[in-house]
Amino acid sequence: MKENSRFSLLLLFCITLLSTSLIAQEDVFPIKVNKKWGLMNADGLIILPPNYQAIGSFDIHGHAVMRRDEKVGLINKEGDEIIPPLFEDLKTLDAQLCAVRKDEKWLVVNFEGKVLIDRAYEQVEVWDSEYIGYRSNGLWGITHLTGEEICLPNYELITYFGEGHFLLHQALSRLEVCYTLWCRDQS
Repeated sequence: MKENSRFSLLLLFCITLLSTSLIAQEDVFPIKVNKKWGLMNADGLIILPPNYQAIGSFDIHGHAVMRRDEKVGLINKEGDEIIPPLFEDLKTLDAQLCAVRKDEKWLVVNFEGKVLIDRAYEQVEVWDSEYIGYRSNGLWGITHLTGEEICLPNYELITYFGEGHFLLHQALSRLEVCYTLWCRDQS
């Protein structure tokens, strides 16, 4: 019986220590005042006044989706609006890019507001924080992070091998497939 109580006491101590350290890692907390959301830091100072209908969880890059006037945007842990609330939906893709929906059309923008992909697409992937693969009308294309179009969406599949190397799969007919190797240094 003594061993069980020692084990229980040790377990309780570990859980308390773990939960305390996890709470200490959070440096910004959402607050709700009069049905509006804002942010408060660990010292109890309000760093973002409660002006939002909602504030989501912060992602691993320190960004959270917020809603104001029925539109969404993006804030950081300092309370800065990185992307103003102008969109119907928003999804962060990595530390510098997000997908936004405006007028029922998805776009890819960087955090400076530059539109990198302005055509409607069904799916998007970011490779090495440098290339954006996107699917439009069932076919894949590639855009560089700078906005330069690498290849139009003409491919059934694009396989990324890293360091700017892609294998482009294009069906020529039901029985024929063309494979093209594209390398970053290729002009």
